[in-house]
Amino acid sequence: MHPQFSKLDGEGQFVFLRGARSIGPRAPDRATGLPTGGPRRVGSLAFRTALDGVEILLGDHRLGEARAGRLLIAENVAAGAQRITARKDGYKAWEREIQVVPNERAEVVIDLEALAAANVIRGDDGAEVLLVPAGEFVMGSTPRESEAFVDACKAWGDREVPKHRVSLDAFHIDRHEVTNALFECFVRATNHRTTAEREGTGWVYALKGSTWEWQKIRGATWQQPNGPGSQARANDPVVQVSWHDAAAYCRWAGRRLPTEAEWEKAARGTDERRFPWGETWEAAKANGDMAMRAFLPVGSYADGASPYGALDMAGNVAEWVADWFGAAYYQQSPAKNPTGPKSGDRRVLRGGSWDDYPVYLRTTFRNESPADYRVNVVGFRCARDAR
Repeated sequence: MHPQFSKLDGEGQFVFLRGARSIGPRAPDRATGLPTGGPRRVGSLAFRTALDGVEILLGDHRLGEARAGRLLIAENVAAGAQRITARKDGYKAWEREIQVVPNERAEVVIDLEALAAANVIRGDDGAEVLLVPAGEFVMGSTPRESEAFVDACKAWGDREVPKHRVSLDAFHIDRHEVTNALFECFVRATNHRTTAEREGTGWVYALKGSTWEWQKIRGATWQQPNGPGSQARANDPVVQVSWHDAAAYCRWAGRRLPTEAEWEKAARGTDERRFPWGETWEAAKANGDMAMRAFLPVGSYADGASPYGALDMAGNVAEWVADWFGAAYYQQSPAKNPTGPKSGDRRVLRGGSWDDYPVYLRTTFRNESPADYRVNVVGFRCARDAR
């Protein structure tokens, strides 16, 4: 394990339900796969929207209409994955899978997009850029949700705590990770020399004999991402770029690196999803877990899109974001447009990479490295304020 990139093995409307009856399908017994006959495990959901007259459905059951500034509450909802639909005339249908936890209330922010809104534009460099609307989302994890880290390293899970509500202004973010083809245009226009080129080395995660190891390779650059003799294909994500290289590219392209909060909202949306596509890991929707043992061309997993259409936000390559890293930053993070600590000695990485286990590909996972770090598992994408 290389130390710079760790790899670890109310007020408002209410819906009242009679008795103890719960909404949603009966969860099957793990052993038999048949519906259980005992007491049912239930939780509740609280829906928040910035619009009036939003119709909410749980499965095929109509819960009612949500109103701006008021919570619509559903009690006694069967624990487990539940499909939520929201709709309003003039807006795109909103549909998500929500994980209901027994004896807990999950708040769901419904962020409808107007049908007339233009979602995809082109950046100055030709990249596809997506709109993420202004509004709130829930960032981070509860201690229970981060328990997966406890056995290996509790401190890694604690980085995600506490779960907190964040409001962001509207912004744009790249649909794809920046490619070698785009980065080459930048280099040709500016004569930029990357950190790896100036210092002569880059880190590579690769086979050495029969073992995968971190290796510091002389001559590893964005043009030779795995060392001398390797090639940078045009549509592969650019790697072997430091935080400084990524920030320089985004400035040239008329954009900037996304903040950590912007990155997380673009990846998980407003429904607190664990992966960009939903609650459970699906190997067919992301390049991770050493399945391919290398990065792939950007956009290779179209079914793994985030709620706003961003691709490869789980796996392929991890991504630099703008913020300095602070392990306890979430404990004092502002509720409006957080930008991270004012200073530090390491920058934040998000999204995980092709070599990471699924637990490190979750939308809430936080990693970090020195700003001059460059390796064949880290790239970036750009963002900008909405105009």
